[in-house]
Amino acid sequence: MKAPALLGAAGRRAERARAGSWSYLEYLVACLRREVAALGCQGGEQRIRQACFPVVKAVEEFDLARQWGAWQQCADLGSPDFIAPKENAGFLGPPGAGGTHIATGLAVGACRAGRRVVFASAALWVGRLAAAHDASRMQDELVRLGRYPLIVIVEVGCIPFEAEAANLDSVAQFSARDAVLTA
Repeated sequence: MKAPALLGAAGRRAERARAGSWSYLEYLVACLRREVAALGCQGGEQRIRQACFPVVKAVEEFDLARQWGAWQQCADLGSPDFIAPKENAGFLGPPGAGGTHIATGLAVGACRAGRRVVFASAALWVGRLAAAHDASRMQDELVRLGRYPLIVIVEVGCIPFEAEAANLDSVAQFSARDAVLTA
């Protein structure tokens, strides 16, 4: 069945089932619930790996004392429900202010809640979109990006872009369809 959590927990569950006089159905349900829970945890970790975060951070690790005002403004984004309305959110400030940390933490939370996320720096995004544009496959790239409910763009103000790359309107096209976090 390829159910590793079930295999590992079956013996312990069988002992509990005998001690508790469970029916066969109750035992089966308990084992399958364990497998489903394990798959959910693994799925979150797999989505985190696929998002390509440079460092996995949690919002809870953010130093609230240092940037309390910024945190108060984005407190509503603490749950992945902010993705559903497909609205953009930006965390802009000087280097070291915590925008990337907050954006990463929110995106990691979204991965753990079952959402697919794609993450990259602004320079990398512009490079990807410019390469897609030059190869006449911009529409394919936009379709691929449209499959992600959350797109994260960090280091927006850190690197200057070439004029042609900065004028690509693709970011506006896919940000209108998806939730975009910028930092």
